[in-house]
Amino acid sequence: YYLCPNLINNGLLKKNIEALKPFTPQAFLDTIQNAKIPDWLELIQDNKGRPNFLINDKGKRIAAYDTENPFALIKDIAKTVNPYKRNLTIVLGAGVGHLVNYLFEKRVDKGHIIVLVEPEIFLIKLALSQYDFSEHIKRRTFFLAVTKPDISFLLNFIEAKALISEWYLLIEPYVQNRYEYLDLSIYTHEVINQIRCNAGTVMSSGERIALNDIECLPWVIKKRGVNELVGLFKGKPAILVSTGPSLAKNIHLIKENENRAVIIAVEQALRPLLEYDIRPDFICTVDFGEPN
Repeated sequence: YYLCPNLINNGLLKKNIEALKPFTPQAFLDTIQNAKIPDWLELIQDNKGRPNFLINDKGKRIAAYDTENPFALIKDIAKTVNPYKRNLTIVLGAGVGHLVNYLFEKRVDKGHIIVLVEPEIFLIKLALSQYDFSEHIKRRTFFLAVTKPDISFLLNFIEAKALISEWYLLIEPYVQNRYEYLDLSIYTHEVINQIRCNAGTVMSSGERIALNDIECLPWVIKKRGVNELVGLFKGKPAILVSTGPSLAKNIHLIKENENRAVIIAVEQALRPLLEYDIRPDFICTVDFGEPN
């Protein structure tokens, strides 16, 4: 391989940036365009001109991809993905864009969504300068995420709009050599599991939830709206009451102070409060079970 300090193809980068403009903050686009090579990374090319990079790790120089064949592991990583258009694949690590491009061009159906998670902005710039993703960006099947809030917002937004059937997380091999990717990997798994759990709840109990909405509608219409409560108790203390061992231990303190504070309780705490003749000011319920 050969050291190559500048692998940025400004033509491809500009095309991808233009595709991102309609729904991406300009400040973020400027950050991508102005991103500099981090000190732990060296750009290289093999003798066929294929881009790669080295990671400087405690005196070692580790290639992101095989220096003889940078696509050697790409096919093996990508084959775990079901290409169906209703599915979504998260790729952790932009690299130079090899894996994302292979997925779009060789593996997944049109409509399959890919979310690229990359905390190092320069690598986003590098990937966008190596491959033309503009059509996928315009179709809203390719998204970029840098931080945990990005990941949470994007995955929940896409799930709400696209009704994803299956989720996949693919990890570029080089990320194991950089600590900043570990936390994002764990967090991404957590977000996916939460979305799956929510979807499972809707599938198993959606009818009950819908019936609750219908049955409660007359009360929602007749009663005052929550906006009328804004500022009503400004400056006053509040006691938030949930269930658990601490409630039995401290319920006498709530009784002693019920006229000095606003009492807000979850519905499961209502029965023990009433037994102590404590009438909460507000009851909050999120449990859709029929008893509630």
